[in-house]
Amino acid sequence: MSAVGQRRARWKPGFALIWTNAKAAELLKEIGPYLRIKAKHVGALLEFQEHVRGCRRTRDLYGRLLPLSEGELSFREDFHSRLKRLNMRGVTHGLERHEKGQLLRPTLLLSPKYLAGFIDGEGSLMIAKAQSLRYARVYYKPRISISNTNWEILEQIRQLYGGILVDQPPRKAAWRFAYQLVWTDGMVEPVLSVVKPHLRIKRAQLRVLEELIRSRQRTFRDREPAGRHMRASLRRSWPIKRGSIDKSRS
Repeated sequence: MSAVGQRRARWKPGFALIWTNAKAAELLKEIGPYLRIKAKHVGALLEFQEHVRGCRRTRDLYGRLLPLSEGELSFREDFHSRLKRLNMRGVTHGLERHEKGQLLRPTLLLSPKYLAGFIDGEGSLMIAKAQSLRYARVYYKPRISISNTNWEILEQIRQLYGGILVDQPPRKAAWRFAYQLVWTDGMVEPVLSVVKPHLRIKRAQLRVLEELIRSRQRTFRDREPAGRHMRASLRRSWPIKRGSIDKSRS
Protein backbone atom coordinates (compact mmCIF):
# COMPACT_ATOMS: atom_id res chain seq x y z
CA MET A 1 0.00 0.00 0.00
CA SER A 2 1.33 3.42 -0.93
CA ALA A 3 0.04 6.99 -1.14
CA VAL A 4 0.10 8.56 -4.59
CA GLY A 5 -0.90 12.03 -3.43
CA GLN A 6 -3.02 14.54 -5.33
CA ARG A 7 -2.36 15.30 -8.99
CA ARG A 8 -4.67 18.30 -8.74
CA ALA A 9 -5.53 20.47 -5.78
CA ARG A 10 -9.27 19.77 -6.03
CA TRP A 11 -8.85 15.99 -6.19
CA LYS A 12 -8.94 13.66 -3.21
CA PRO A 13 -5.68 12.02 -2.09
CA GLY A 14 -5.10 8.72 -3.86
CA PHE A 15 -3.66 5.40 -2.74
CA ALA A 16 -2.25 2.39 -4.59
CA LEU A 17 -2.34 -1.28 -3.58
CA ILE A 18 0.36 -3.18 -5.45
CA TRP A 19 1.09 -6.86 -6.03
CA THR A 20 4.29 -7.99 -7.76
CA ASN A 21 5.96 -11.19 -8.97
CA ALA A 22 4.53 -14.43 -7.56
CA LYS A 23 1.86 -12.69 -5.46
CA ALA A 24 0.62 -10.86 -8.53
CA ALA A 25 0.44 -14.14 -10.48
CA GLU A 26 -1.54 -15.82 -7.68
CA LEU A 27 -4.05 -12.97 -7.64
CA LEU A 28 -4.42 -12.96 -11.42
CA LYS A 29 -5.12 -16.68 -11.48
CA GLU A 30 -7.96 -16.17 -9.00
CA ILE A 31 -9.62 -13.15 -10.59
CA GLY A 32 -8.72 -13.86 -14.23
CA PRO A 33 -11.90 -15.85 -15.06
CA TYR A 34 -14.04 -12.86 -14.01
CA LEU A 35 -12.17 -10.07 -15.77
CA ARG A 36 -13.59 -8.70 -19.02
CA ILE A 37 -11.76 -5.55 -20.03
CA LYS A 38 -8.28 -6.70 -18.98
CA ALA A 39 -8.56 -10.39 -19.85
CA LYS A 40 -5.83 -10.05 -22.51
CA HIS A 41 -3.56 -8.35 -19.98
CA VAL A 42 -3.98 -11.27 -17.58
CA GLY A 43 -3.19 -13.81 -20.28
CA ALA A 44 0.02 -12.00 -21.23
CA LEU A 45 1.18 -11.55 -17.64
CA LEU A 46 0.58 -15.18 -16.70
CA GLU A 47 2.37 -16.30 -19.84
CA PHE A 48 5.31 -14.11 -18.89
CA GLN A 49 5.31 -15.45 -15.33
CA GLU A 50 5.42 -19.04 -16.54
CA HIS A 51 8.31 -18.23 -18.86
CA VAL A 52 10.28 -16.56 -16.06
CA ARG A 53 9.73 -19.52 -13.75
CA GLY A 54 11.02 -21.91 -16.39
CA CYS A 55 14.00 -19.74 -17.28
CA ARG A 56 17.24 -21.15 -15.91
CA ARG A 57 19.82 -18.64 -14.73
CA THR A 58 23.50 -19.47 -14.80
CA ARG A 59 26.12 -18.45 -12.26
CA ASP A 60 29.85 -17.93 -12.35
CA LEU A 61 32.41 -19.79 -10.23
CA TYR A 62 31.68 -17.50 -7.30
CA GLY A 63 27.93 -18.12 -7.37
CA ARG A 64 27.02 -14.76 -8.88
CA LEU A 65 24.22 -14.65 -11.44
CA LEU A 66 25.42 -14.08 -14.98
CA PRO A 67 23.66 -11.54 -17.24
CA LEU A 68 20.72 -12.73 -19.32
CA SER A 69 21.45 -13.74 -22.89
CA GLU A 70 20.64 -11.42 -25.77
CA GLY A 71 17.84 -13.75 -26.88
CA GLU A 72 16.27 -13.76 -23.41
CA LEU A 73 16.48 -9.99 -23.12
CA SER A 74 14.84 -9.62 -26.52
CA PHE A 75 12.07 -12.06 -25.51
CA ARG A 76 11.31 -10.11 -22.33
CA GLU A 77 11.36 -6.82 -24.20
CA ASP A 78 8.74 -8.22 -26.56
CA PHE A 79 6.50 -8.98 -23.60
CA HIS A 80 7.03 -5.49 -22.26
CA SER A 81 6.02 -3.99 -25.61
CA ARG A 82 3.00 -6.25 -25.75
CA LEU A 83 1.67 -4.98 -22.41
CA LYS A 84 2.53 -1.43 -23.38
CA ARG A 85 0.36 -1.72 -26.49
CA LEU A 86 -2.52 -3.13 -24.44
CA ASN A 87 -2.24 -0.15 -22.07
CA MET A 88 -1.97 2.48 -24.77
CA ARG A 89 -3.93 5.67 -24.15
CA GLY A 90 -4.03 6.77 -27.77
CA VAL A 91 -7.27 7.82 -29.46
CA THR A 92 -9.14 4.95 -31.14
CA HIS A 93 -11.91 7.11 -32.71
CA GLY A 94 -14.55 4.63 -31.60
CA LEU A 95 -13.29 1.69 -33.67
CA GLU A 96 -14.54 -0.75 -31.03
CA ARG A 97 -18.08 0.46 -31.50
CA HIS A 98 -18.04 -0.06 -35.25
CA GLU A 99 -17.22 -3.71 -34.61
CA LYS A 100 -20.28 -4.20 -32.41
CA GLY A 101 -21.63 -6.82 -34.80
CA GLN A 102 -18.87 -9.07 -33.47
CA LEU A 103 -19.91 -8.53 -29.85
CA LEU A 104 -18.63 -11.43 -27.78
CA ARG A 105 -21.12 -13.20 -25.55
CA PRO A 106 -19.68 -13.62 -22.05
CA THR A 107 -19.35 -17.15 -20.71
CA LEU A 108 -20.53 -15.85 -17.32
CA LEU A 109 -23.37 -13.38 -16.86
CA LEU A 110 -22.43 -9.98 -15.54
CA SER A 111 -23.54 -10.36 -11.93
CA PRO A 112 -24.79 -7.59 -9.62
CA LYS A 113 -21.46 -7.88 -7.79
CA TYR A 114 -19.59 -7.15 -11.02
CA LEU A 115 -21.80 -4.15 -11.76
CA ALA A 116 -21.34 -2.83 -8.21
CA GLY A 117 -17.57 -3.13 -8.52
CA PHE A 118 -17.72 -1.36 -11.89
CA ILE A 119 -19.75 1.51 -10.41
CA ASP A 120 -17.42 1.73 -7.41
CA GLY A 121 -14.37 1.98 -9.65
CA GLU A 122 -15.59 3.67 -12.84
CA GLY A 123 -18.95 5.19 -11.97
CA SER A 124 -20.62 8.29 -10.59
CA LEU A 125 -23.73 8.54 -8.44
CA MET A 126 -25.01 12.09 -8.71
CA ILE A 127 -27.98 14.42 -8.60
CA ALA A 128 -28.49 16.29 -11.87
CA LYS A 129 -29.78 19.86 -11.67
CA ALA A 130 -31.86 21.06 -14.61
CA GLN A 131 -34.04 24.01 -15.62
CA SER A 132 -37.60 23.25 -16.62
CA LEU A 133 -38.44 24.53 -20.11
CA ARG A 134 -42.15 24.65 -19.32
CA TYR A 135 -42.07 26.13 -15.84
CA ALA A 136 -39.73 28.74 -14.39
CA ARG A 137 -38.21 26.44 -11.82
CA VAL A 138 -35.23 24.18 -11.18
CA TYR A 139 -35.68 20.48 -10.58
CA TYR A 140 -33.39 17.67 -9.51
CA LYS A 141 -33.22 14.07 -10.65
CA PRO A 142 -31.06 11.05 -9.73
CA ARG A 143 -28.43 9.86 -12.18
CA ILE A 144 -25.88 7.04 -12.41
CA SER A 145 -23.17 6.84 -15.04
CA ILE A 146 -20.22 4.58 -15.79
CA SER A 147 -17.53 5.41 -18.36
CA ASN A 148 -14.97 3.27 -20.13
CA THR A 149 -13.06 3.04 -23.40
CA ASN A 150 -14.37 -0.50 -23.97
CA TRP A 151 -17.71 -0.24 -25.77
CA GLU A 152 -18.34 -3.97 -25.65
CA ILE A 153 -18.47 -4.32 -21.86
CA LEU A 154 -20.79 -1.32 -21.51
CA GLU A 155 -23.11 -2.79 -24.15
CA GLN A 156 -23.19 -6.10 -22.27
CA ILE A 157 -24.13 -4.24 -19.08
CA ARG A 158 -26.82 -2.29 -20.96
CA GLN A 159 -28.36 -5.49 -22.31
CA LEU A 160 -28.79 -6.84 -18.79
CA TYR A 161 -29.47 -3.73 -16.72
CA GLY A 162 -30.82 -1.17 -19.20
CA GLY A 163 -29.57 2.39 -19.49
CA ILE A 164 -28.57 4.73 -22.31
CA LEU A 165 -25.20 4.22 -24.02
CA VAL A 166 -23.67 7.38 -25.48
CA ASP A 167 -20.35 8.50 -26.95
CA GLN A 168 -17.92 10.44 -24.78
CA PRO A 169 -15.31 12.14 -27.02
CA PRO A 170 -11.86 12.56 -25.42
CA ARG A 171 -11.08 15.89 -23.78
CA LYS A 172 -7.41 15.53 -24.73
CA ALA A 173 -5.83 14.35 -27.95
CA ALA A 174 -3.78 11.69 -26.16
CA TRP A 175 -6.84 10.06 -24.60
CA ARG A 176 -8.86 7.24 -26.07
CA PHE A 177 -12.39 7.60 -27.37
CA ALA A 178 -14.67 6.67 -24.47
CA TYR A 179 -18.29 5.69 -23.92
CA GLN A 180 -20.76 6.35 -21.12
CA LEU A 181 -23.67 4.26 -19.88
CA VAL A 182 -26.27 6.41 -18.11
CA TRP A 183 -29.29 5.66 -15.93
CA THR A 184 -31.57 8.57 -15.03
CA ASP A 185 -34.97 9.27 -13.42
CA GLY A 186 -37.01 6.05 -13.20
CA MET A 187 -34.12 3.87 -14.39
CA VAL A 188 -32.04 4.64 -11.28
CA GLU A 189 -34.02 2.90 -8.53
CA PRO A 190 -33.92 -0.62 -10.08
CA VAL A 191 -30.14 -0.37 -10.55
CA LEU A 192 -29.63 0.84 -6.97
CA SER A 193 -31.69 -2.04 -5.60
CA VAL A 194 -29.50 -4.52 -7.50
CA VAL A 195 -26.09 -3.13 -6.50
CA LYS A 196 -26.91 -1.85 -2.99
CA PRO A 197 -25.77 -4.99 -1.09
CA HIS A 198 -22.42 -4.99 -2.91
CA LEU A 199 -21.31 -1.34 -3.13
CA ARG A 200 -18.34 -0.41 -0.94
CA ILE A 201 -16.88 2.97 -1.89
CA LYS A 202 -20.05 4.79 -2.93
CA ARG A 203 -22.47 3.69 -0.21
CA ALA A 204 -22.81 7.27 1.10
CA GLN A 205 -23.78 8.55 -2.35
CA LEU A 206 -26.25 5.68 -2.68
CA ARG A 207 -28.01 6.70 0.55
CA VAL A 208 -28.35 10.29 -0.70
CA LEU A 209 -29.87 9.12 -4.00
CA GLU A 210 -32.28 6.85 -2.16
CA GLU A 211 -33.44 9.77 -0.02
CA LEU A 212 -34.00 11.90 -3.13
CA ILE A 213 -36.03 9.10 -4.76
CA ARG A 214 -38.16 8.67 -1.62
CA SER A 215 -38.72 12.43 -1.47
CA ARG A 216 -39.84 12.51 -5.11
CA GLN A 217 -42.16 9.56 -4.51
CA ARG A 218 -43.71 11.23 -1.44
CA THR A 219 -44.26 14.43 -3.42
CA PHE A 220 -45.97 12.49 -6.20
CA ARG A 221 -48.22 10.58 -3.75
CA ASP A 222 -49.18 13.77 -1.92
CA ARG A 223 -50.31 15.34 -5.19
CA GLU A 224 -52.01 12.50 -7.05
CA PRO A 225 -54.42 11.08 -4.43
CA ALA A 226 -55.72 14.57 -3.62
CA GLY A 227 -56.69 15.09 -7.25
CA ARG A 228 -58.45 11.74 -7.47
CA HIS A 229 -60.27 12.35 -4.17
CA MET A 230 -61.49 15.74 -5.37
CA ARG A 231 -62.82 14.32 -8.64
CA ALA A 232 -64.58 11.49 -6.81
CA SER A 233 -66.22 13.93 -4.38
CA LEU A 234 -67.51 16.07 -7.24
CA ARG A 235 -69.03 13.06 -8.96
CA ARG A 236 -70.86 12.05 -5.78
CA SER A 237 -72.23 15.53 -5.00
CA TRP A 238 -73.10 16.77 -8.52
CA PRO A 239 -76.52 15.49 -9.76
CA ILE A 240 -75.73 15.67 -13.49
CA LYS A 241 -75.30 12.37 -15.30
CA ARG A 242 -74.14 11.78 -18.83
CA GLY A 243 -76.88 12.88 -21.22
CA SER A 244 -79.54 13.44 -18.56
CA ILE A 245 -80.45 15.40 -15.41
CA ASP A 246 -81.54 13.86 -12.15
CA LYS A 247 -85.08 15.27 -12.00
CA SER A 248 -85.50 14.28 -8.37
CA ARG A 249 -83.27 17.21 -7.47
CA SER A 250 -85.19 19.73 -9.63
